[in-house]
Amino acid sequence: MYGGKAVDYVLTIVVGWLAWKLVRFIWKREEHKRIFADIPLLCHHWFWGITEEVKSVNDLTMLAQRFVEKTGAKWFSTWLLFLEPAVFPCHPDIFRAVYSAIDVRKRHGWAGPYRMFAAWAGEGLLTSNGKKWERNRRLLTPAFHFDILKSYVNVYNTTTSIFMDKIGQATSDGKSVDVYPYISRATLDTMLRCGMSYVDPSVQNDGNQHPYVSAVHRLGALLFERLLKPVLYWDFIYYNMTAEGKEFRKYCDKVHQFADEIILDRRRSIKAQTSDECTKRKRHLDFLDILITARDDAGLALTDKEIREEVDTFLFAGHDTTASAISWCLYSLGLHPGVQDAVRDEIEAILPGDEQPTSEIITQLQYTTCVIKEVLRFFSPVPAQSRILARPLTMEGKTFPAGQIIDIQQNALHHNPAVWGDDHNEFKPERFLPENSVNRDPFAFLPFAAGQRNCIGQHFAMNEIKTFVASVVKRFTLKVDRDRTAVPIAEITTRAKDGIYLHFLERKSSV
Repeated sequence: MYGGKAVDYVLTIVVGWLAWKLVRFIWKREEHKRIFADIPLLCHHWFWGITEEVKSVNDLTMLAQRFVEKTGAKWFSTWLLFLEPAVFPCHPDIFRAVYSAIDVRKRHGWAGPYRMFAAWAGEGLLTSNGKKWERNRRLLTPAFHFDILKSYVNVYNTTTSIFMDKIGQATSDGKSVDVYPYISRATLDTMLRCGMSYVDPSVQNDGNQHPYVSAVHRLGALLFERLLKPVLYWDFIYYNMTAEGKEFRKYCDKVHQFADEIILDRRRSIKAQTSDECTKRKRHLDFLDILITARDDAGLALTDKEIREEVDTFLFAGHDTTASAISWCLYSLGLHPGVQDAVRDEIEAILPGDEQPTSEIITQLQYTTCVIKEVLRFFSPVPAQSRILARPLTMEGKTFPAGQIIDIQQNALHHNPAVWGDDHNEFKPERFLPENSVNRDPFAFLPFAAGQRNCIGQHFAMNEIKTFVASVVKRFTLKVDRDRTAVPIAEITTRAKDGIYLHFLERKSSV
């Protein structure tokens, strides 16, 4: 008897919630019509919105790109079933308003992607808001000081050399290989050495993907599968009643364990050494040192949980986006032999013989930098982000209320013909030459976001990419495998659907 009443009670709650959600959705849609009257509407059904067309994050990204390519719109609006209508910026004017606003926050809440991501990375710099974000950003900024970044070039050279030896062995028979797993291991190795002073020779071993990298990729896929299924937004249902939720927790445990081991290793090292020994061991504090020793204005240290959250954040963000960028750089060079030759000519003119890149040298690579920027435009490493207004914001004469969802579309911005011209789908590094960039809006090219929440590690990433590309192009001639076309897909980062297969031909002058 009691069981039947319990079921009736639960059903009443569920039906009531659905009814409330439906009424709220219809009310929001009517409000949406009023506020968004002059904003282009990407909608294929009055109720479903674009739900039937969007089965993955890549579907949404490509839908946005095609719409912008066709219309040249500054922005558009749309929705998925039972989700509130969102604004999708695709033009520098709108990006300027969003990134210049004080209270545009990472989107948490019931349907917020950052709430779901927090189970993985907690409340690190990538997901946190408000005072916590301000405090931690201030504490961590010294880890990316210019003088510290200069010293990392030697580490980039070391990890890139390991990569080149591995890729040289893998392609010695003339066959192509999927370059992404090798690059992903190399960028993880770089992040561990630079940010954590953690050296593990097994990170770049041949064979299967490193367990941490494999876990990260699976977590990303599971996260976006969940975002497209509103019934899974309830944590209780997702984690207790689905195989995907249990798998997500399993991989979260794996990445957390990896981070915990690194932190514990560092604490033991610090405890075992005197201050003089620490000074002799290394000239500067790295990222993990700063996390452990930092104190805020009140003299409070980061908790163990906060340290782990930041390590989780930087291990992921510090290797995955850079791996995407480098992979597409090498692919683009292989696809465009003339561009590759021009890059090699510049590098060999500045860096003759067996010399390795230095912090001074990489600042002189003007054309190579243009190529990298064009890759970051063409294959946006982070194709989209989600924000929410904490207070009303006026854009283009329209005032949007607090709580309005803003789905930032970097990929659509970078392929907007109204911004980049009708040749936006052509690979042209000369776009970024100084004489061609004079009148470009600073909000037209945003691979690292902008405003107060721009990427704290953007200079670290650019230096790493330049060093990697310069070294690889000096040693190898790159050619794409014409039988295995690389098809970009948007996930957390932009990856290739079935891999990026390249031939690496050892150059005689490099051996």
